[in-house]
Amino acid sequence: MKTYLERILPLKWLDSFFYDDINLSSFTTYSIGGKPLGVFILKNHIDYIKLLNKLNTKLPYRIIGKGSNLLINDERVEFFILTGKYRSIYFFEDEKVIRVFTTPFTELQYFIRKLISKGIGGYEELAAIPASVGGAVFNNAGVKNVEISMYLKKVTFFDRIRKTVRTIEVDQSFFSYRNSFFKEECFNKGFYIDFLSFVFEFPKSNLSNPDLLKAKYDEVWKKRMITQPLNEKSCGSVFKNLPNIAAWQVISMLGYKGFVLGGAKVSEKHANFIINFNNAKFNDVYNIINIIKQNSKKIGIELEEEVEIWK
Repeated sequence: MKTYLERILPLKWLDSFFYDDINLSSFTTYSIGGKPLGVFILKNHIDYIKLLNKLNTKLPYRIIGKGSNLLINDERVEFFILTGKYRSIYFFEDEKVIRVFTTPFTELQYFIRKLISKGIGGYEELAAIPASVGGAVFNNAGVKNVEISMYLKKVTFFDRIRKTVRTIEVDQSFFSYRNSFFKEECFNKGFYIDFLSFVFEFPKSNLSNPDLLKAKYDEVWKKRMITQPLNEKSCGSVFKNLPNIAAWQVISMLGYKGFVLGGAKVSEKHANFIINFNNAKFNDVYNIINIIKQNSKKIGIELEEEVEIWK
């Protein structure tokens, strides 16, 4: 007997993988997440585009890159998941600029290392951020002086509402601190924007010696290893920094560094990381987040989550 999925969406044309009995804990850096309706693991970009067209009017779905900025309910979630295990990067050069085409499931660190190998500088300070390029653009990932949006020029995406592929030129007005036009649209109107590709544009003045760029990249990575619990299961930074004070300083001031609830703990190394140190559940992390937020309000500070929460 055919399954529900096979009856409404025959998969003979799909040269990728589908799993209907797997937890999302396998797809998030938190190792937390319940069972979805199913998971598609795409092996190539053609399958990804085909599947978006097939799924659009038939099945609810969401897309996960590296799963590094996500906290997902560990109960069953009523949608399918799409993720990709492939990389695509192409370089085009003219007299003034170098244009780089890439796809959303390409790992951010792989992307940066490829740029460095070509002598293209600009993103070395994003070393060790565990994201896909798509997730980095969605959240405008960055550090103090560098954000992924800096050199992004074009975004191509599938618009589920209009059922069309759209390419738009972007500039800094589309982005703000850990936020983007795309993220706001998805939260306001539901998840309807599916990234297809990106074009980054680097001026020739960014060209440098690859060895020097690699040395800078490695130095940033080492510093981050010293100051952040990168070997622990976490989502990265939980809260956004405020204009005049870092979130970790607020959390430390409140006395929550090392605070434990169930299998989750506020990191002693960096207080803006909540780590899964002992088979933490969704509510362990979620409740710590709310406790910190409630107590920060008591001292007149509003902390806003950087992590995306799927309840």
